[in-house]
Amino acid sequence: GEVVEGLLIVQNYNRDDTSPRFKDFSEAYFKRFQRNPGYSSVSAYDAATVVLTGILKRSKGETLKSAVLRSGPYQGLQQTITFNANG
Repeated sequence: GEVVEGLLIVQNYNRDDTSPRFKDFSEAYFKRFQRNPGYSSVSAYDAATVVLTGILKRSKGETLKSAVLRSGPYQGLQQTITFNANG
């Protein structure tokens, strides 16, 4: 209705990306789910990449947050992921 007329949603996702990294992900995603990945799939993959890398690089007694902030930047599917001093 009128509440959403003219609504614009901006997403940092390029469905037409032809880079090898995104192409490989997209093909594997389609093979598993029989549909193309969307914005949320790409964002979830990137988030998992950051968290799992942080877990792997975490020192004994170090928090995951600290390891994530120390271990970047991270290569996402379509962009480099970095965190500033505020996370």
